[in-house]
Amino acid sequence: LPGTVTPPAPAQPGAARQEAGTRPSRALPYALHVHASAAGQRIALDFENAGTAGAVLHVYDRLRLERGPRRYTVEAGKQLAGSWDTAEDDGRYDLWVLGPNGFHRHCAGRIAPNAQYALEVRAAYGSGDAELRLSVRNTGARACTFTIEDQAYGRPAATQAIEAGLEAAYAWPLEDNGGWYDFTVRIAEDPVFVRRLAGRVETGRPSTSDPAMGREAILEWNAQA
Repeated sequence: LPGTVTPPAPAQPGAARQEAGTRPSRALPYALHVHASAAGQRIALDFENAGTAGAVLHVYDRLRLERGPRRYTVEAGKQLAGSWDTAEDDGRYDLWVLGPNGFHRHCAGRIAPNAQYALEVRAAYGSGDAELRLSVRNTGARACTFTIEDQAYGRPAATQAIEAGLEAAYAWPLEDNGGWYDFTVRIAEDPVFVRRLAGRVETGRPSTSDPAMGREAILEWNAQA
């Protein structure tokens, strides 16, 4: 229109953000698990599909992004496994697993001979309930202190010292936020160790979209030193 002044585009436009709020979401047939374990100089991931539909999982090696992701198609009721050699990265590994409906696992750390500090973190879902259960087992040679932090939904952090060879168990009811979860486990004595678990627990009943959508992005893209 005559006399209209078009403002200049910003030099650094902000990142796009999804509209805040939730929407009804139907039940989905997914129940996926990824378990990480170290053996020798290799880090292994076991992919388990306990749901009623197949799913594709993409695994990005963030230390070797030029190689592209590996893709694993896991049939309902089946398991697959993959492993990565860490020798060329001085024992370091940093793997992102992405699946359907916000499913995410992040496994990072360093494999070292006679590791002093190491944890095995495994997730399970409640039977018919929107509940996430975590078991944290100390597989290292020494006692350590770990912290479990909720990255998105406001639950208080849990910190615990654990002796070598022992296991701790946690459970969180998730009905209040539609079954969604996002937890990170870290070791105080080993700052490169990370286990992040995010997604939605399916109960067979309708739920909602992710209530954390539309908030500030929670992204840790820089690989651990």
